[in-house]
Amino acid sequence: MKVIPILLCLVLLSSLSVAQETSPEYIINIGYFGNNLWNEGFRLGVEKPRDTFTKTNKRGKERTIARSYSANFNLYHDTDSHTGVFITAGWSRKKFLKNRWNLSTSLEPIGLYRSFLPETYEVDDNGEVSKVMLPGRFYLSPSASAGIGRLSKENPDNGWYLRANVTTLFPYNRVFMPLFNVDLGYHFSFKLPQK
Repeated sequence: MKVIPILLCLVLLSSLSVAQETSPEYIINIGYFGNNLWNEGFRLGVEKPRDTFTKTNKRGKERTIARSYSANFNLYHDTDSHTGVFITAGWSRKKFLKNRWNLSTSLEPIGLYRSFLPETYEVDDNGEVSKVMLPGRFYLSPSASAGIGRLSKENPDNGWYLRANVTTLFPYNRVFMPLFNVDLGYHFSFKLPQK
């Protein structure tokens, strides 16, 4: 199981470094991450734009669509139960509508979740009780989300967003466990300095 975090880090780094020479621009997402709506948390994400194109629908209206590579760090705290920390990576898509509104979707099939439990003890075969160091466990955690957002009038690269997110933990008691989350935050563009 120790190999999975290393592989995940390699995938994250390679997906975010694609086409860096041609466009060293990133979109940073930062915001509130609420697990099951009431467990408060935090999300920090980065998107690397992949391509942008225009599509015409059946009514003849043109819509601009932007696709990106994405990676996120998520954290939430369930009082008296556990703290969840996980990272995900995959792809995101935004469709831009009139009046600066946009619809976004993302699929992040690469994910690793780590739970941290409160003070925990274990009893060995001799009946001795000892404290468990860093109790909790790892799960695979693919994720998908959909939501809306609005771009700033002054700076179209910035704006707010609201997304519904489903993250699935497995194996969880031999099957899987869905986590329902809400993500409310702000995004802005960030450009690396040219060499």
